[in-house]
Amino acid sequence: MAFRCLVTRGKRRSDAFSTTRERYLLFGLSCMYTGLLQQQIIYSSHPFIVLEGENVCGAFAALKDAEVFIIRKASYSAVIYTNRGSDWVIIREARINPLLGSTTKKRKIVGGR
Repeated sequence: MAFRCLVTRGKRRSDAFSTTRERYLLFGLSCMYTGLLQQQIIYSSHPFIVLEGENVCGAFAALKDAEVFIIRKASYSAVIYTNRGSDWVIIREARINPLLGSTTKKRKIVGGR
């Protein structure tokens, strides 16, 4: 929806038209994503956010961009959320650090009692 400039006194018609176009570009294409995440309201200009701990590390337009960001940062505790209506829902959980291994494995004790 384009916004019309109602006040044109002291301006030429072409100036009023360019002002209207600027307003359309500023307000017509903007979109914000808002939702609850653990009882906090999170605002973002993009539908995907990356959280590490309690900090928002970035907001991305595409899931692939968020995954590339995590890989380049080499963060194993980062989580990706997306906006679903009034909530942020997790779509990619934190990865397990391959150097630490799985904590569910039981170690064999060799030569023990």
